[in-house]
Amino acid sequence: MPDRRRVVVALGGNALSPSGGTGDVREMPAVLEQTAISLVELVEEDVELVTEMVRADIEAMRSDTYPLMMSA
Repeated sequence: MPDRRRVVVALGGNALSPSGGTGDVREMPAVLEQTAISLVELVEEDVELVTEMVRADIEAMRSDTYPLMMSA
């Protein structure tokens, strides 16, 4: 049996800023949504994901100045 493929994914400010964007945290959710769709496709292909997200970006998205609405 072949070894399972593994992909390391680092999610942070630069990775979540759209090309040509301003780098503002308010741009990140749309990019993160598309990234999540791509990651799900990899999982469906039985790729093992190792992920990391920069804590400062998580805190910025949770801050009082920019509430992030998430649905289950």
